Amino acid sequence: MKKKGFTLIEVIVAISIVMILASLTVPKVTAYIDKAKNTKVISQGKQIYTAAMWSYSEENGTFNSNSISEAINTVAGISSINEIKVNNKNVAISFTSDNDIYLLNINGDSNGYTISLDNKLIFDSSK
Repeated sequence: MKKKGFTLIEVIVAISIVMILASLTVPKVTAYIDKAKNTKVISQGKQIYTAAMWSYSEENGTFNSNSISEAINTVAGISSINEIKVNNKNVAISFTSDNDIYLLNINGDSNGYTISLDNKLIFDSSK
């Protein structure tokens, strides 16, 4: 009488193959997740920038932190703003996305903006 089933060697070989295939896909999945997070942050940054520039035009060419905050909440619908610093024609807005704090810098002279995380540039609108 012959027993049906797999030998220990066959099971080990099958598990090894699955582990090798999994180790090949993990870096790709991680890269896709990072790219999706960056895309989300850039999208939020564009919405914040648009709301801030709308506020700028409503305030007759000046930045006002209170009106920027109100515009971001009403126009962009983003409530994850941490801090808004206005310095003449430049604005620095920090916001949270996926538990990371990003910094959006708006240059009022050039109407350009950058988004960074821990001083690492994520997006530059001038490029």
